[in-house]
Amino acid sequence: MPDPSQHPVILTVEQHGTLVEAKVLSAAPCDCAGKFRIESQSGTSNRTANTSSFRNLGEAGQVLSNIRFGHGGEWDVKLIVSIEGREDYTLQHSSAVD
Repeated sequence: MPDPSQHPVILTVEQHGTLVEAKVLSAAPCDCAGKFRIESQSGTSNRTANTSSFRNLGEAGQVLSNIRFGHGGEWDVKLIVSIEGREDYTLQHSSAVD
């Protein structure tokens, strides 16, 4: 698990049969501003991407984004986080590892 002070935005992914649910959550309060991009892929051609921004994260567990998608086999979810004044970081989950 990433250090919440360094990575205040995290990705959780749960698989329920053929449904994958990915949530972007605050891991800790942060008086910071930034943006994130969540990318999902199911199979070889079904790809989606959503971008959002945030400011002054509240308590841990705050849901910043939530996506769900069906899959017929392999899937991948990637979160790219950019916070002002910090290095970008990427978190990833896939059916090959989860």
